[in-house]
This record gives sequence, C-alpha cells and structure tokens, in this order.
Amino acid sequence: MAFPLRHVFTQAECAALIKLSEEYEYKPAMVNIRNGVAVVIPGYRDGCRVMIGDCESILLNLTSNYLAEKFLGERKIGEDW
Repeated sequence: MAFPLRHVFTQAECAALIKLSEEYEYKPAMVNIRNGVAVVIPGYRDGCRVMIGDCESILLNLTSNYLAEKFLGERKIGEDW
C-alpha cells in the first residue's frame, strides 16, 4: 500500500531529514529487472537516491501518531491522506 503523507513533518523535521541524507553518498537509482538484478536505465529512472539502513525506524517514529490517527479514525473512500 502506498499513499502520500501531507503536512506530517515540520519544516525543521524536513531540514533534519535532508541533512541526515546528505551525510551519505547519493547514487543513481537502479531498476530491478529480475530476481534482485538491478541496472541503471537512463531515461527511465534518472534520479539519484540514498539508502539509509535505519531510515525506516526514523520515519516510523516520526509518523506513528499520524498513521494511527488516520487508520483508527474514520476515513472516506478516496479521501486524501
């Protein structure tokens, strides 16, 4: 499941996440073509990305209250998150 999270982070939190990411090396984003084999395909995916091992726990801690409210509260089908 994927959905956008809008207005979850403050400007200070966004700046801190960007600063954290800049401590790592950005590499060209690769495309998985089969069974874990990934290649760079210019024109298909042109951006760069950084992979941070503990980023999932950082983001989960920052969004847990927001997600709990959204999942436990009422939500209309098609409502923007």
